[in-house]
Amino acid sequence: MQEETDRDTAEPVDQPTLAIARDEGDETFQSIANLDNIGDTAIVGITFLLAALGTWVTFAYPRLSETPGVRAGFILLALASVAATLASMYYLVDSLAPRRFYGDGVGDRFLDHKWLPWLNDDPTDLDRFSRTEIDSPADLRAAVEVWIDEYDEDTTIDSEAAFQYSRLLNYKLVARHKARNTAYGMAFLRLAVVCLGLVITVGILGGVL
Repeated sequence: MQEETDRDTAEPVDQPTLAIARDEGDETFQSIANLDNIGDTAIVGITFLLAALGTWVTFAYPRLSETPGVRAGFILLALASVAATLASMYYLVDSLAPRRFYGDGVGDRFLDHKWLPWLNDDPTDLDRFSRTEIDSPADLRAAVEVWIDEYDEDTTIDSEAAFQYSRLLNYKLVARHKARNTAYGMAFLRLAVVCLGLVITVGILGGVL
């Protein structure tokens, strides 16, 4: 107890900064949840977009004029919409992929092989959660201290302030990854919708020419 008191008094905590870090950490975590919600909603929207594209292409293509240029433009716009949709899906799925929140790999994906999942060896490092060596409260405390020591790769976590500061920076890094990938995903989705609108327009006008 005396050791903890001495440690706390030896490193005075800037309470306003600590309060800001705590609140900002909570806000950043909420932002991560909001980004995940955006990704979920966008992926649902993509399914409707692909259904609309497939339905319209099947309906409109046979009714287009015999002008080769019109049909070629129609096909190119449809392919562009599909390509933009696939790019959007790629970034949105990447934004939803779980990332590490602590330790040396903060912000890294859990999967080393995201295209070949079966090649991953214990991606979530389940062995670290084994409690076979926990035989007493002292062992439990020691295990928790080891876990806390690995929370930040460069700084020893020995106070609430250090934990809040580390948590904030870790969340910011993860949120940055998610925000970047979500932004790219939504940008490509916007292009896909524009291409779909052009496909519909060419399909209507080309059919009456």
